[in-house]
Amino acid sequence: MKAMRLAMAMIIPGTLALLAAQCDQKPGTAMCGRYYRNVVRLSRTGSQAIANVVAAPAAKQTVMDYCLDQPRFQIECGIDAASLSALQACETSEKKTIFDSLPDFESLEVEEPLLP
Repeated sequence: MKAMRLAMAMIIPGTLALLAAQCDQKPGTAMCGRYYRNVVRLSRTGSQAIANVVAAPAAKQTVMDYCLDQPRFQIECGIDAASLSALQACETSEKKTIFDSLPDFESLEVEEPLLP
């Protein structure tokens, strides 16, 4: 059913372009606030000195400015990061496309052959 909806979305003109445009969006201030809170939370797992620096008002503005300039998918990754190394990995992650969520066709079970 999911594959069928995807196929229908690709048939409707402009739908795929809309999906691609949504992937390139920048995060808003609310999302960057969540990102900053996660950065502060993760910095507390390390040195107290680092945690104090990250929690300073000037650092908050720097993190917010950085966040607002990054692609939304990287910030979503950073919000979900559970460690500083995972947060760092988000900075170099590549954008996932809609095709990355499709199942591997070799692993699909087919009841009857597709070709005669």
